[in-house]
Amino acid sequence: MRRSPDETHTRSVLRVFAISTAFLAVAAPTAGAFSGPTIQSALALRGAPILLELRDSTPGALRVMHAARARQVSSQLQLWRVPERTAADTLRRLTSTGVVAGAEREQLASASAGPPFDDPLYSTEWWRAAVGADAATPPRSGIPVTVIDSGVDLAHPEFAHRADTSVLNAQSVTDTPEDFHGTAVASVAAAPANGAGIVGIYPTAALRSWDAKQLSNADVIAGILAAAKRGPTVINMSLGYPQPDPMIEQAVLVAFGEGSIVVASAGNDFQNGNPLIYPASLPHVLTVAATDESNRPTDFSSASEAVDLAAPGQHIVAAVPLSYDPNGWRSVDGTSFSAPIVSAATAWVWTARPKLDNTEVFDLMRWSARDIWKSGFDPDTGFGLLDLPAALAATPPADGPAGTERRRVRDQGARTVPRSDGAADTCKPQQCKAAGPAGRDRGSGRRVSPMGSSAHDRSDEDGVDRRRRPHALANDRHVDRRDR
Repeated sequence: MRRSPDETHTRSVLRVFAISTAFLAVAAPTAGAFSGPTIQSALALRGAPILLELRDSTPGALRVMHAARARQVSSQLQLWRVPERTAADTLRRLTSTGVVAGAEREQLASASAGPPFDDPLYSTEWWRAAVGADAATPPRSGIPVTVIDSGVDLAHPEFAHRADTSVLNAQSVTDTPEDFHGTAVASVAAAPANGAGIVGIYPTAALRSWDAKQLSNADVIAGILAAAKRGPTVINMSLGYPQPDPMIEQAVLVAFGEGSIVVASAGNDFQNGNPLIYPASLPHVLTVAATDESNRPTDFSSASEAVDLAAPGQHIVAAVPLSYDPNGWRSVDGTSFSAPIVSAATAWVWTARPKLDNTEVFDLMRWSARDIWKSGFDPDTGFGLLDLPAALAATPPADGPAGTERRRVRDQGARTVPRSDGAADTCKPQQCKAAGPAGRDRGSGRRVSPMGSSAHDRSDEDGVDRRRRPHALANDRHVDRRDR
């Protein structure tokens, strides 16, 4: 069991721009009576287009309407929409002739919006509301999300006709027994609102996939570099190795130096010794822990000074390859599915705030998080739970030593971090420190952290508990079947 913390811890209304085709009385009519159209005062009509109803469409009235560039809304009602710039003059000219039956200001109606998506499994996605994804409208595609993982099933209903989807190499879903993983991760990040199953955090995102086959370090390094050379992107790595790999670290630094953000899952081994896992424990990686429906860290989510923030990672409905399960969707657990939530949200925020660079967005995602566990930074949830609306609205944090150092590393490709005396020093990730916000100290370069290497599986299909079986490359397993 995870220790308790020391301290207890509208929908945006869819605006529909509509023009009324029937008039409402200005003064409240008697019950059951229709008072007919009225002519509102000049003051009430000022500053907006107006709707004019004519008693008679005389040739002279029609000439005035055409000169005013008015648009006929209804020939039956003899109803016209007059632009704001010509409204006052048109009303004055026609009122003097007695042909105006009614005049009112154009109104904007608010729709009584139901659920924003009709995808059949949308109602199961508790995790969207938990991070505020349902409280904002996603932008069009912009900064891409690049998933480095097993291949994505491009024939799956979530991806077969998805816009802005590209592959950086050939995709396969038969390389390992866990090849459901890449499809699941990609769907949590960016499944489209297409009525098929679920809706990802950023459904309109530009999505790229690199199939790292059996997740060898060679294939992962190639994927990082292939993603980085195409310009700024958010690279998601829901995978981990038990030892640091200097070559992977070098690839991460290249990606960071070329303007991208690397996101990695923290790991699933809290109850199995909480070991360090990489790349989550590397410098300049945004590391993500997992929370449950109560916004508490899950019992499996690895903890360390490397954790930057947390996102839902339990009972997540995700797409899986049809060859793996003909139903196409399953419920899954693991920090592997927390990471793409953060990756997609990061790409969303970066797309909406394009003037920020990767170092500013990196810090913004951490420092706008909602504190949910121990007060301030803690190794279980980092700076707190991902808060997408807050990240969209927050003022980017001012440069501190950590942000300045990240920018310097990006610009120069160096591997140094500031010492406590303000000088620069070269150190291993677990030795590096830098100041965070409000004077908090935490791993800056930073990584002392795990990234679940063992399988976290609560499969109800065979009753086998695999949580203690080491598996250094794929974080997670399915939990149960989820029929559409």
